[in-house]
Amino acid sequence: MKSRAFRGALFRQTRTNRTEFLLHHCSRAPMTCMADRLERWRKRQREIAEGTDADLVRANRTRFRVAFSLVGVGFILMVLGGKLHLTGRLDTVLRVIAAVSVVVGFVLGRWARSEREFLTRPDPEGPPEIFRDKGRRV
Repeated sequence: MKSRAFRGALFRQTRTNRTEFLLHHCSRAPMTCMADRLERWRKRQREIAEGTDADLVRANRTRFRVAFSLVGVGFILMVLGGKLHLTGRLDTVLRVIAAVSVVVGFVLGRWARSEREFLTRPDPEGPPEIFRDKGRRV
């Protein structure tokens, strides 16, 4: 089949053809996949509640607290530097410390959010079980 004819065939698919394609190529209906994902997520939440990865969760909470504290301290230093009207190097040092504090706080917060998403993500679904135990008899 020429590439132009093939491309045209792809774009001329009807709704029925797409549905047949999806049913033929997907071993499960979308709702089943979503239910499996929800069940895996609930299982992961139970594991976390039971104490699995408790040290990682605790370290991540500490990271969140430090991040919010750094951002807060940075903003307080910015306001304080504006109110005190310091001159010379002290003003520059105060503003640099404030800016670095805010930037590091945002970076730590981003890291903590990514780690929280990783820790709460359910385990990946296993590979498809098409040929599992098809011809075996135990």
